[in-house]
Amino acid sequence: MGTGKSTVALWLADRLDRLLVDMDTLIEQRTGWPIARIFAERSESFFRTLEHAMCLELSLREALVVATGGGALLNPLSREALVKSAFVVCLHARPETLAQRLADSPQRPLATQWQALLAERQAVYESLPHHIWTDHKTPSEVGEEIIRLWNASL
Repeated sequence: MGTGKSTVALWLADRLDRLLVDMDTLIEQRTGWPIARIFAERSESFFRTLEHAMCLELSLREALVVATGGGALLNPLSREALVKSAFVVCLHARPETLAQRLADSPQRPLATQWQALLAERQAVYESLPHHIWTDHKTPSEVGEEIIRLWNASL
């Protein structure tokens, strides 16, 4: 949360001429509810079920740039499906950067808990294959770094 996933994904999709899928946006479109309402009226568990189904669906498609939510890869089956089928990059930022980026984020139901969530999720994030720090970088700089990592992996 707050590392720049959606912004960098938009830049990458444009640069690579690929379809962008922002998982949170797609879930909102399909359910007709904003994420905050899903959390409030249905539950985080319900949202995670939708998110898992979306991960499995997207793992079967090609030529996409996908911006996952911060918790999408916590489910081991979701993580396995995407890591096997896609080039997965984990974006990181220092706590002070995250605090600044997440200040006043009412549309993010877990924004007030970001520090605890980050600590809780750290081991999963570290298990992902590729990592980029986004502090003091523009979306294009992060995107170019992702492209360099991707080309080096081919």
